[in-house]
Amino acid sequence: MSLLERQQRRFAFWAILPAFLLFSFWVAWPALKGFQFALSRWDGLTPPVPVGLGNFREMFDAFLNPDAGPAARMLPIAFQNNLILMIFPMIIILSISLFFASAFRKGIAGASLFRVAFFFPNILSSVAVSVLWMLLYSTSSFGVFNSILGSLNQVLIQLGWVDRPLVSTPFEFTNSAILAWSLIPMIVWTATGFICCSSWRPCNPSPTPCMKRLQWMAPHTLPSSGALPFH
Repeated sequence: MSLLERQQRRFAFWAILPAFLLFSFWVAWPALKGFQFALSRWDGLTPPVPVGLGNFREMFDAFLNPDAGPAARMLPIAFQNNLILMIFPMIIILSISLFFASAFRKGIAGASLFRVAFFFPNILSSVAVSVLWMLLYSTSSFGVFNSILGSLNQVLIQLGWVDRPLVSTPFEFTNSAILAWSLIPMIVWTATGFICCSSWRPCNPSPTPCMKRLQWMAPHTLPSSGALPFH
């Protein structure tokens, strides 16, 4: 294994480690502790006493023994409440949704206002997040990231971190040229012919073969995509 491959593996390890630690702390560890508490008898104050599958046996005893204790009789009630909360809201919500959908399809008064009011929160949240990130990435003195990187510029130059592959690898993925190329749709690359280039087949930047397909697809895709905001 070369030095560059070892550095890339080390970078991948440290990049995944924070997400793995957060998942272990917030998801895996509580799940394991909950399963441990299910196998013990614990009131939250005294130390837990292991009882094995006794808690599960006591819960399901209500289905077999009519004279079971009050704790065992709570399981059928819990199942009943969950079924009620799962079925009845679904029936009510679907009925109301189908009623409004059929009513607005017939063109009643106020249908356009309802469509605008329904989609406005989704559009507003996207615009707010876009403006926020635009301010964070701003190249002016107001930009947060630009100010932080500007203050660290001299420190990074003195340490010479940019010359190290372990540090420069993340910046290669944020290169402006790579980001600009990623915004170009794949069908444009196909139309220009560069997608078919190889070591034995030279590039043929003639868009004629693929432009015929684009001319056939455009009249079908553009009206449908333009009508999506009004559905």
